[in-house]
Amino acid sequence: MKKGLTSGLVLLVLGMIAGLLLGVVNAITAPIIAENELRERLTALEVFYPDINTAYDVTEVIVDENGIESIYVLKTKGTDTVVAAVYGVAKMGYKSDVSMLIAVKADGTVEGYAFIGTGGTEGLGLVLGNLDFGMTDALVGDETAFDAVGGATVTSGGVLACFAAVAARIAAEGLGV
Repeated sequence: MKKGLTSGLVLLVLGMIAGLLLGVVNAITAPIIAENELRERLTALEVFYPDINTAYDVTEVIVDENGIESIYVLKTKGTDTVVAAVYGVAKMGYKSDVSMLIAVKADGTVEGYAFIGTGGTEGLGLVLGNLDFGMTDALVGDETAFDAVGGATVTSGGVLACFAAVAARIAAEGLGV
């Protein structure tokens, strides 16, 4: 009995020490990991804004609401003037989510968009990035500008739903909020 109690106490102390060390290592590495992840996301945003690292101050807002996962607010460097916002959004396509980045200028027009993940439509779902849905330079909520892709109506619906989610967010909260 005494041997079992001693072994239990030794294991408890070792577990507490390991937990403490893990907490210290996490406290040191978590900010570095977060900074590296933000740097990777900013690299993806260079598709829309090649000078993103020099001309803009970028703030990430985590949303996780109505398919919008995050918003990257771009302000002219050193000012509070919002130039654009890039929305990370995902909506259901044919078999899986259509994940996109949608860049919207301050006037509400679409600067551009890029696909991160496809909606699963065989053949077309894998090449969504090569398709033009007609939304560049259109108002983000203008469904009449949207050009669906024949043979991929469900996936096109997911793409349209992404634009609609961004338009609803802008209408309710304003650009980048």
